[in-house]
Amino acid sequence: MEGADNLIRILLQLRNQADSKQQIATYTWDQVSNMLRNVSGIHMDYETFKAQYDSIPQLSKVVDRFDAQGLTLKTKEKPTDTKGQGGQNNIMSTAKRAATKTLQQPG
Repeated sequence: MEGADNLIRILLQLRNQADSKQQIATYTWDQVSNMLRNVSGIHMDYETFKAQYDSIPQLSKVVDRFDAQGLTLKTKEKPTDTKGQGGQNNIMSTAKRAATKTLQQPG
């Protein structure tokens, strides 16, 4: 269950950062997996996440949708179908900051 706790903590941190910047929060499985691996050494992909999503009700409160490419968090900003290149760069920098903050938190 430690991996699930870390996943939820990371996703909540990412959502909070996106909300504070009024951005959407969409991540690829590689991005999610890298953040989770940095914290707990666990690999995450679509199949692994789907199993966790189906068994951990808290994830449905944080995740808006997910598919084979990645996931989108429930944020104040609503996602659109078009993505710009700048958005991908913002996502990467936000993900890196969230992973760093999560690693720095005690406990």
